[in-house]
Parts: sequence; C-alpha cells; structure tokens
Amino acid sequence: DGTPLRVAYVPGKSHLTEFALEIGAFSLRFFTEYFGIPYPAEKLDLVALPDFAFGAMENVGCVTFRETALLVDRDNSSRIELERVADVVAHEIAHMWFGDLVTMKWWNGIWLNEAFATFMELLCVDDFRPDWKRWVSFGLTRGGALGVDALASTRPIEFPVSRPSEAEEMFDVLTYQKGGGVLRMLEQYVGAEEFRNGIAAYIARHQYANTETTDLWDAIEEATGEPARSTMDSWIYQGGHPMVSVSVEGSTLVLEQRRFRYADDGGESPLWQVPVMLRASVDGAVVRRKLIQGEAREVVDLGGSVDWVVVNEGGWGVYRVRYSSDLLRALPALDALERFNLASDTWASVLAGTTEVHDFLELAGRLAPDEDDPNVWAVLLEGLELVRRAVPEERRDHIRELVRKLCRPVFDRLGWAAQPGEPETAATLRATMVRALGTTGTDEEVRARALELHASADPTAVDPDLAGAVVAIVARGGGEEAYAEFLARWRKATTPQEELRYLYGLSGFEHEASARRTFDLALSPEVRTQNEPFVVSLLLQNHAVGDEAWALVKQHWDQLLAQVPENLVDRMLDGMLGFTDEAVIADVSAFLAAHPVPGRAKQIEQLLERLSVNAAFARRLKD
Repeated sequence: DGTPLRVAYVPGKSHLTEFALEIGAFSLRFFTEYFGIPYPAEKLDLVALPDFAFGAMENVGCVTFRETALLVDRDNSSRIELERVADVVAHEIAHMWFGDLVTMKWWNGIWLNEAFATFMELLCVDDFRPDWKRWVSFGLTRGGALGVDALASTRPIEFPVSRPSEAEEMFDVLTYQKGGGVLRMLEQYVGAEEFRNGIAAYIARHQYANTETTDLWDAIEEATGEPARSTMDSWIYQGGHPMVSVSVEGSTLVLEQRRFRYADDGGESPLWQVPVMLRASVDGAVVRRKLIQGEAREVVDLGGSVDWVVVNEGGWGVYRVRYSSDLLRALPALDALERFNLASDTWASVLAGTTEVHDFLELAGRLAPDEDDPNVWAVLLEGLELVRRAVPEERRDHIRELVRKLCRPVFDRLGWAAQPGEPETAATLRATMVRALGTTGTDEEVRARALELHASADPTAVDPDLAGAVVAIVARGGGEEAYAEFLARWRKATTPQEELRYLYGLSGFEHEASARRTFDLALSPEVRTQNEPFVVSLLLQNHAVGDEAWALVKQHWDQLLAQVPENLVDRMLDGMLGFTDEAVIADVSAFLAAHPVPGRAKQIEQLLERLSVNAAFARRLKD
C-alpha cells in the first residue's frame, strides 16, 4: 500500500521472515483503518537482534526485536510461538500511532502508552487469527496482573513519577496487562465502534503533540456520551480491584463491592466505578442489563423471579465475582472467558482463605469433562500444582492421581495427532494435557510415548505444538545421556524457538548435579545475558531442585547482578513464586532485605508478599 516493509536479520535466516512480513502488513492495514490516519513514517523496518535485553522497541520506522519475537519457522513452530511473534509485531506497530505519533507528556502517563499498545495488539491479532481466541487467552495474563493487584504492595496504574527508578517501575504487569484489561472493559461497556471513534478523534486532534491521560478520556466521552473520565479515574489512580458479591432477594439482584486482597485487614474499602454487564433468566426469559456500580451496595430490580444470573457477562470486567451458593449452583452454560473467570476467581478466593480447597477441586471436577479451552485448563492446573507443592510429600500422590483422573479423558478424546477440522486451539489443549499427564500426573503411557517421539530419527515425528511438552517430559525423568542431547540440540538449533526450547529445557532436569551444571552454564559467556535470568528462573521453579538453585543464586548474587539486565532481575526471581516452605521463604525474605535490587524495589516487595500468601496457604492445608 505504498509503505516499504522489510525484515532485517542475521545472514542465513531469511527463511524465518515470512510470518513477520505477513503480520507486519496486516497490522499496518488494520491500524491505518482503525485510527483513520495513514502510517506516519516513510518506511518500516523490523530488525531482529541476536542480543537485546527487551522484547522489542518501537523506534519510528525501525523497530528492534529479540529474534524470538520476530523470526519464526511457520511450518515447524507451535501455535503459541506464532502467536507470540504476532503479538509483539502488532504491539510495536500500534506504537507508531499511539506512543510515537501521539506521545505522553511525562512518565506518569507511560502506562497508557503501553496499555493501549497491549489493547491494540490483542484487537489486531484477534482479527488476524480469530480461531486463536486471543481475547480469551489474554485472561491468563490479565489474571497474573490481578494476582499482583491483590497484594497490599500493589500500586495505582498511574502515579507521579519524579525519579528514573519510578519510571522503571512502570514497566510491569500492572501497566501492560491490568492497563490493557481496563481499556478493554471500557471499550466493551461503551461499545466497540463508539470507543474507536473516540480513539480516532484523540489521535487526529493530538498528532505530533504530547498529551495527558485525561485527553483520551475527554475524547471518548465526546464520542460515546458515557462518563469515561469519572469511571476510569477510580481504576487508574487507586491500586487494587474489587470483589463483587452477588445474591438475590426476591426479584432484586444485590451487588456488593469490596476490595479484594489475599490478606484482607478488615479495614475500610475504597470504591470503584464498576462497569457491570449482566445477563439473567427472569421468569424464564433471558434479560441483559448494564450499569455502573459506584456504591458499596447496589440493588437492581429485575422485575420477576430470578432463575440464574451471570455478572461480568463476557468476562471483560477487571474484577472478581463471588456468587451466593444458590446462584453458583444455578449457573447456566458459560462461554470460555466466563468459565476462565469462574475458575480464576475461585482459585483467588482459595489463596485468600475465603474458599476451601475442596470447593476449587469440586469445580475442577465439574468443568473438566467437557472443558475444551486451554486457558481454563491452565488456571485449573496452576492451582493443582501449587496444592501438590504445598501438601506433605506423603499426600502428593493423591494430587498426581487427581491430575490423571481429570486430564486423561480429555487427552483420550484428543489423541496424539490433530484431527481434521479441529479448532486451532485444540493443538494447544493437546499440548497442555500431554505436559500435565507426563509431568505432574506421571502418566507412564504418556511419558513412554513422549520419550519415543523425542528419540525418533524422523524430524517430523513430534508435532510442533507438542514439542515443548515432550521436551519437558524428557527432562523431568532424564539422566546424563538426555542432558547431553539437550546441550547438543541447543547448540545446533536452526530456529530461535528451538534454541530456547532446549536451553530452557536444561532447567527441567531433576538432579542436583544437573541443576549446578545448568546454573554454571547460564552464567557462562556461552549463554546470552538476555536468556540467563530465564534459565535461572526455571531452575528456581523446578520443584526437585528449587532449594538448591536458591542456594546457588545467593552464592553468586554479585555476579548475577553484574550480568543480568537490571530490568530482568525480578523476572529471574519470579521463579520462586511456587515456593511454599516457610523456612525457605523466611530465608528469601531475609536475604533480599539485606541485598536490595536496584530499580526493582516495588517488584521485590510484591514477590515477598506473594511468598507470604503461599506460606499462609500451606499452613491452612496442614491444618
């Protein structure tokens, strides 16, 4: 369409550029139409850098990427790997308009720059590949942001910035994922087309200029007639999010909001302007309502006998929902994101100590037989894995047995190979089931088949979508021979995705000697410093060697801080988020108190609070 679009790469990797060019062209057309303004530069180069501490950077007309975020073999990569490239390319190209053509006045508004690019990335990729159900999978990362936002140490999305370290702290899940989720919530409430009209007016009015967050809300209010500024202020300028409790009294629906925290101190709760979209069965007929709940208690007269109700219809709201027991039992068929929210909200309540573990396990049992969305399964399996880690060793076999009971019927229905006409997300679900059965579930048949596939001389034996699961299973039970093979495959990998698959796979071996060897390798010049923190993080995640990995981190702390990019130190330490042993958690807290991480104080504070949540959860299980 008149804009030169190129991918720049290290010689020899031209065969990995086709997909990036496709999503690049699609994104340029999509955003040109969405914003109603032509691409604001003369050309667009997408540059794949072998060494780059960030994922990508939106320089005007010359965007730089990590190789893994741009170069990919379409025919030999998983759907998730393709999705990752599509996401990052769309995100950076969205910045050409929102962030570059129109730029925030100061760092306090940088959240909007990144949150909006996240929102636009998802909008674009969902249009690019509707079968990927990208807005449903966003529920996972949004859920991760809500996990941080449920801490006392959370922060507002926007806050005054007066020091470089405060600007650095902006670049986290609250900016990208919670911010993107809040924008999606507003868009769905006011209407997608009306929202787009407001955005287009904002870009046109402020192009080649600088703005404040309020300039965007004003443009959306003008286009929609909805109170965007007053609604959004409660989400942007105060940390946390509400739990909306739902009950029925006669013909009226009662909504009560209170701040959701893992450790509720019982103090006074702030209020949010909560965009509530609901559907209900009233006297046998389905009705829909939308309202802004601004009070602690809101009563909605539905005008008849209520059979069931779904609050947060569509699943777009950035808040938790808790139904009374009778409404919970009466819930109708839910769509994928609504089911994800139900599972995620229930698990969050378990961590907060307001819902019993057996209620979550019962919900998993109800959902599992017919559940076909990999994102719902992800939250169910995440909960089961933390339960497995928190219970005494003699009880862990019960959790392994439960994983097999839940996952095996789904896997048997899917099989090892793709079926004609199956949705694209089925490949991801298949990989999820294989990984769960072969690792946590210790299913011997699945483990044997994974080993057989990995050992095959036929390079097409392993479906690309199953490759990551197969590598994880082989590592879990592997010895010296398998470790040596992983090293060899990493060193001779032909794509960035294969390279990381085997490098990170080295962290999955469950022997102390292997852990020490992998740790030493991570700190060596052979591993790029951009990948080093993720190798260490995965060692910390490894339940069998996590304690030993933490001892190595302490021993080599100064070297790690000298080598790991500053913005990735907290990502490295996030590998400890599965720790549940109180003595180890106390040691982590003491060490990090004595060894502050430059520029990441808020993230470390949040990490330590999340570990305290785990410790409290483990204590409740023991009781």
